[in-house]
Amino acid sequence: EEVEDSAGIDIVGVLVLGASLLDRGLPRHGRVRDALGMAVPTFVGALGARGNPAVRAPDTEELLLREIDDAAVDVLITTGSTAPGPENHLRRVLRDLDARWLVDGVSVTPGAQMLLARLPDGRFLLGLPGDPTAALAGLVTLASPLISALRGETSGQVPAGRRRSAVLMDDVPPADYADDTMLVPVRVEASSAATAARPLPTTGPAHLGAWATADAIAIIPPGAGMRGDVIELLDPLGRDEASTPSR
Repeated sequence: EEVEDSAGIDIVGVLVLGASLLDRGLPRHGRVRDALGMAVPTFVGALGARGNPAVRAPDTEELLLREIDDAAVDVLITTGSTAPGPENHLRRVLRDLDARWLVDGVSVTPGAQMLLARLPDGRFLLGLPGDPTAALAGLVTLASPLISALRGETSGQVPAGRRRSAVLMDDVPPADYADDTMLVPVRVEASSAATAARPLPTTGPAHLGAWATADAIAIIPPGAGMRGDVIELLDPLGRDEASTPSR
């Protein structure tokens, strides 16, 4: 669904849900380090909006209602609590608030359990999965076009320079489901003959190494993903082809 006309966007808030997350140190006692509290505001800032420092909190209905009510932002991005189930409260809270659902899941791997809703007062709430790579996929697929549209940068069309084609240089693993589209971080090798995309290995903490060093994100449709396939590239930050180094 197309985002309705808006007066623009100034501030994006980030709410990291999960009582078991650590904000410093090594994982311990079954708790893991938060990988999104800094990444999401930084990504938002790169898109031209002001990303407030993340707020970390347990996933409870009372807290969600209070934080959503108190957030003086144009868009509130949450991480975690997006999967259906009694232990996750975000969907139930949005229904209680009579939010208008715009997106309820996307057929992509990673990141299928993402959502976008418009609150009765006009603010947007973007729910990202708690898994770091799935959350980054949600930033690419939903946050980037939403913020661009609210800032008046698009009119339902893909901005020039943000997408181009490339030849896939290696096979990629199959998607979780046969009808899913894969989002794969790639290194782009441009030459006068062709543009090649080489999938990056999932390395580093929370498997974020590929996303941190990628030149672009390859969009692999169902049935594709073999070496030699021509695929589409997406650069959510809007860098054009000329800014991609040849290798």
